[in-house]
Amino acid sequence: MKPLIICALPRSRTFWLYKYFSLYDNIRCEHEYTAKVDRVEDYFSAMYSQEKQFINVDAFSFLSFPFDVISKANVVFIEKDISRCVKSTLEIFPKDHWVHQKGFKYLYTWYEDMQEVYKEQVEYVIQYEELDEKLPILHELIDQEYNSNHHKTMLEKKLNTSIQYISFQKYNMWQQSYNEHKIYT
Repeated sequence: MKPLIICALPRSRTFWLYKYFSLYDNIRCEHEYTAKVDRVEDYFSAMYSQEKQFINVDAFSFLSFPFDVISKANVVFIEKDISRCVKSTLEIFPKDHWVHQKGFKYLYTWYEDMQEVYKEQVEYVIQYEELDEKLPILHELIDQEYNSNHHKTMLEKKLNTSIQYISFQKYNMWQQSYNEHKIYT
């Protein structure tokens, strides 16, 4: 089975997708798995050593590894309006966090750069507003039957990440990945 990597800008339902796919018994779904491993080899090992379908739903930290990772997987980018991502990011962090010190313009430029890098590297782009409608496509990529009842149940849960799910260390790692990403491109 070819692994599936779903990437997006922060605040683009990556946590929701992680929870959604985690409910399937035959899928090993990770959220921000690149933050859990130190080496590309460990990531590849996880992608292929499982008896279950491997899915990683990831935001910027995905860029901390070379792009040869994505050549070995189906990769989908969820494209969301950058202004909405930035506003949502600023809403979840305390006013004294570096994201506020850098400000809207800095984050907008950073997110815009990252979105362009992602879009150049992936085969599939799904618009954020069409995610629910296009969810069956993700199922096709992993040869998993789409279950509309499962989808409806997850929508009713209204999962939403909040500050409690986001580690400041992880967000700082995203910043470091951004600063170093040109090494891999």
